[in-house]
Amino acid sequence: MMQCTPLSGTLFAVSATLYGSSYAGVAQGLKYFTAGVFQTFRMLFGLVFMAVIVITRVIFNKEYRQIARSHFTSGFKPILLLLFGGLLNLAIPHCLTAVAQAWVASSIVQLFQPFVPIFGSILSHFVLADEKFNKQKALSLVLAVVGVVASSVPSFLHGTDNGSSTSMLVLGYALTLISMASFGFAPVWFKLKTPNVDESISVCLQLAISTVFEAIFGLIKDGPKNFANQIVNAPPIAWMWPVIIGALVSGVAVYCLMALISMIGAFGANLVPFGQMIVGVIVGVAVLNEWKGYVWWEIFLCVVGVLILCCSLIVGVWRKSPKEDKSEMSAHSIHEEEEQRVEEPEIAEL
Repeated sequence: MMQCTPLSGTLFAVSATLYGSSYAGVAQGLKYFTAGVFQTFRMLFGLVFMAVIVITRVIFNKEYRQIARSHFTSGFKPILLLLFGGLLNLAIPHCLTAVAQAWVASSIVQLFQPFVPIFGSILSHFVLADEKFNKQKALSLVLAVVGVVASSVPSFLHGTDNGSSTSMLVLGYALTLISMASFGFAPVWFKLKTPNVDESISVCLQLAISTVFEAIFGLIKDGPKNFANQIVNAPPIAWMWPVIIGALVSGVAVYCLMALISMIGAFGANLVPFGQMIVGVIVGVAVLNEWKGYVWWEIFLCVVGVLILCCSLIVGVWRKSPKEDKSEMSAHSIHEEEEQRVEEPEIAEL
């Protein structure tokens, strides 16, 4: 069972806040760039930010210098595992979501958020011995689904299907579902394959492969000429948004997520999207005035949905008291002893 501490709680809050408020910054950045160009430079500026942190620590901290050296002198396999994790965690889902939103409204994408921990829980049940699926996780996910639906219904009613055909909508839904699966699988992958890696170096390598992936995606989607024209013709203020989102979200928020995986496990880290939604609703109301035009029952539904999401997070990270844990362990030991007693006569007869 994962344990929530003041440090992990703080990291969770920081990660959820940065992810949740990033929507407003991304919306501003997309006024100047296409999704392909914006995502490329978001990853690039995030990489630069995290690389500066790693280099600074290497210069001024001898112990960290040894840690960093060990990451790059232990063969190519650990690096390859981190690069693949970066594709799962950043590059692939961001590209798929960008493509899907050409046919699927962003309000619909919100409804897919519960699939992140659902996919993660399914995979972790089979590959992580300490993260088996249980009633507590099931209750947390059920509450999350109810909360997400309740808080998303008003935006769904006021949203649009972008005039897409049925076949394109189906494709958009499929791509969104795959992106959620990728987000959900990523923490499980990192916990299983890279459990002792330094978080800063992990984020750097993830952003490096993601920058290349997003650049290729942008060049294919927009064409080399349009891609270059956006870079040349963008006003100086336009670059503020990929810099901010890159440093704070692709850098700091992803770092917090990596730290959470080792602290509260893959399932706990996969609950960040629900915290992100809570922050997103608050930012949407305070900054983007998204409740303008809502009737009273739609606002009430949003508030109820947010409260249910809060309950989902509490249930998801709740840890039983030491007494309860000991009693469960004692009961388990007694059960094992009884099984052994049953087996002993059978062995004696043989």
